[in-house]
Amino acid sequence: MRHSILALVSLLATAPLGRAQNLHVNDGSGDPPKLWIAINVWGLEGLPAGGPEWSLDEKLLRLSKAGGFDVVDRYTAADPSSEAAVAEVVGLAKKHGFRVGMATSIDRLEQLDVAISLAKKAGTPYVDVMTGPYTMPEAEAIRLIRAISDTASAPRRSRWRFKPTAVW
Repeated sequence: MRHSILALVSLLATAPLGRAQNLHVNDGSGDPPKLWIAINVWGLEGLPAGGPEWSLDEKLLRLSKAGGFDVVDRYTAADPSSEAAVAEVVGLAKKHGFRVGMATSIDRLEQLDVAISLAKKAGTPYVDVMTGPYTMPEAEAIRLIRAISDTASAPRRSRWRFKPTAVW
């Protein structure tokens, strides 16, 4: 049986906690919460159909011209070797006027530090953390999600400055 459990972790890289406690997020501006419309880069794979695939630069250029999106969200492996991919999407997102979002997957708690470090380098205000591969037993995935939540909430880890916002 395939199990998929998603732990959404909100990262506050630079914002002090407490300004929007009811939402557990804050962008540090003091402004009211905002709704950002995001598109994940995997949703752009294979475009255009029937022809050579456009570069990421071309895809973001076309999205920018079409309008309607605020954030480009990209899956990034929780591995230090992902820094080049992070730099690429950050540079192109800025070039085309987008904010950057990040999604990652971890199957060991030790990968969380790497994921948070990459998110800070990207300047993203959030990280979607998916647990394990689809084949991870449900009980193991639940233990990992609880460990992420406990670790993130612990005062000694406040250097991360984020709080878990949802567990499904």
